[in-house]
Amino acid sequence: MRDIIVEKLGESRDLKSFLLKTFTRPYVEKLFKKKCVKVNGKRAYEDTGLQIGDKVVFYLPFEEKQVNFDVLLDTADFMVINKPAGVVVHEGETVSEGQSLIGMMRKKYPDLFLVHRLDAASSGCLILAKGRTNAEYFMKMFKRGDFEKIYLVLVRGNFQSESGKLKTEISGRSGVQVMAETDFDVMDYSNEENVSFLRVQILTGRKHQIRKQFSLDGYPVVLDDKYGDFTFNKEFKKKFKLRRQFLHSYEISFNWKNKKYRVKARLPDDLKKTLQLLRFSEGF
Repeated sequence: MRDIIVEKLGESRDLKSFLLKTFTRPYVEKLFKKKCVKVNGKRAYEDTGLQIGDKVVFYLPFEEKQVNFDVLLDTADFMVINKPAGVVVHEGETVSEGQSLIGMMRKKYPDLFLVHRLDAASSGCLILAKGRTNAEYFMKMFKRGDFEKIYLVLVRGNFQSESGKLKTEISGRSGVQVMAETDFDVMDYSNEENVSFLRVQILTGRKHQIRKQFSLDGYPVVLDDKYGDFTFNKEFKKKFKLRRQFLHSYEISFNWKNKKYRVKARLPDDLKKTLQLLRFSEGF
């Protein structure tokens, strides 16, 4: 059993909205489905209204997600971590703050701020600023393109050249078409499996840039469930047992206070195993 005393309420004063500020949506929905929540000793429902001082009691244990983050670099102003796949970087409609990467990190480092994003299914280098002032400066740097970002990506299809550039218009965050520019080198390929292993550098910072651009060019990211090839992904997953898109933020470089930083994040075991099964070289 666990109880919470309502100390403050936002615009939404119903019980479900209140609980979603702290817990995940699946957990909250299970509370109501199993009739495991009461307010002031009486059974409560999703639309039960709350007031300051109410006592909310629930009887279903909540297991917080525990994730170990590999800290690649830790300075007085920022840190760089190797984000694991499967972790959402910030809270949203279906993810509470406590279940997000930034929420979990703040339990140990209260002054951390996100300054850029990685997809939940992606892994690799992620910068977290210490303090709001540093965060604001980092975000300005990202807008200016002051970072060199290298990704390791597996795509469906074989390229005819060893390197290339994609420069195309894609839909931006607001739905407006924006120009995206990406360089790539082919590290290895398999005619048998119809896949290519790429080293990719993004020159512009657009939402889902790599996934969108390579898909539009006919080379979707392997196991991308939004822009990818559903039929191909199904067969690849069955054969290689990979459970998420092959997209890893391998290296990030930037200048901070007149010092050059270059940080690399090792390739996770699931992606490394896939390369081994493909008999691809790991010389990157």
